Amino acid sequence: MSKQTAVDFIFSQLPSEYTTTRIGFDVYQQAKEMDKMQRIEDMSKMQIISDVDFDGNVTFIFNPEQYYNETFNK
Repeated sequence: MSKQTAVDFIFSQLPSEYTTTRIGFDVYQQAKEMDKMQRIEDMSKMQIISDVDFDGNVTFIFNPEQYYNETFNK
């Protein structure tokens, strides 16, 4: 089950004359992409390391982009 983002909520509250046009859809898509990138960037700053191997390769506890996609994509 996916959660609703603030962008989805705002878009769902707008009158249909704003949401059914090509321009409205394009703005919605741009806002969704901006929100996604900001969330992933913020989550990346809070990464917790689970392992570092002898070559210095770091493994993190979770992948922010995967988490976003699983949580917010339908």
